[in-house]
Amino acid sequence: MSKRSNYVNAAVFVSVSVLLGACGGGGGGSDSVTTSSAPVTISAANAEAVAAASYKTTAGLEGSGSGTTGFLTGAVTQTASVKIDLVDVLMSQVKTAPQRVSANAAASLTGVVFLEQPCTTSGSISITFDDVDQDGELSTGESVSFNANSCTEDGMTMNGSVTMNIVSVSGDPVTALPYSMQLSIQANNFTVTEGAESFALNGGMTMAESTNDGVSFTHSLTGSSIQVTEGGVGASLSNFSIGATEDDNTLAYTLDLNATVSSPELGGSVTIVTDTVFTGIEPNEPSSGQATITGANNSRVTLIAMGADNVRLEIDEDGNGTAETFVDTTWGAL
Repeated sequence: MSKRSNYVNAAVFVSVSVLLGACGGGGGGSDSVTTSSAPVTISAANAEAVAAASYKTTAGLEGSGSGTTGFLTGAVTQTASVKIDLVDVLMSQVKTAPQRVSANAAASLTGVVFLEQPCTTSGSISITFDDVDQDGELSTGESVSFNANSCTEDGMTMNGSVTMNIVSVSGDPVTALPYSMQLSIQANNFTVTEGAESFALNGGMTMAESTNDGVSFTHSLTGSSIQVTEGGVGASLSNFSIGATEDDNTLAYTLDLNATVSSPELGGSVTIVTDTVFTGIEPNEPSSGQATITGANNSRVTLIAMGADNVRLEIDEDGNGTAETFVDTTWGAL
């Protein structure tokens, strides 16, 4: 979660959530992800690892309560929390595209505006705005894309591309409230590297944002398949639906996580379903809420936020609906 005023004022701002903080690991990244799909049998021995990876992968895609990698291009200082979520980042790219390209490039006869500029340290980034109606504003049916070529800023290097098609827009996301926007996102070998840490994103999803007052926002992320790699560890989210709200004044947020998560780190796949919506205050992990993670033969672990940094795991190994093992731990220990 984050303050949008910081993002919308940025010349170019790109950031990605590190989705697999629970799985650990630095080292080199990968542009492809090979994941197992067979359901994992959940037991007392692996329940903590399964719960951590499942929660942090899905929550990390939205950006709440998980580690992140930030990327700032241009002479803009970003001092907000490093917990920057993917929704804010991609929405800010779309919102600022018209004024960025119109200030530096001329539109073609077809309305396609293209801008390529060097990054501060090395490399370059190109931005394309397909202004179909040529009004210099975001409209339904238009698109924004960017492509980074070893674009390095503040010790971080970005490569690859993201295309964002505007499925629908109501109001002006930059100057007028209320507004709502729905985007179709496609990431192609999009990578961010900082030191020994690396992150890659491949695949597509539908993303929506709306607000009435510019303070309280509602987000949703849905899709059939998207792949992520962090520190050489890959995961795939399928049939995912992630909902969130955030308040930029109070920093209160909610999370509703539903997805099938497949990863070699898990040894296969599990399904996470939110039973009670998670709530919390950034930059902290949720203080309330509950999700059930289900594996093979209906084995499951229920993840319950217990206030402060505390989490309870209720483990049902035989899948009969009754937990046999209870583990009290913390978000930090997961």
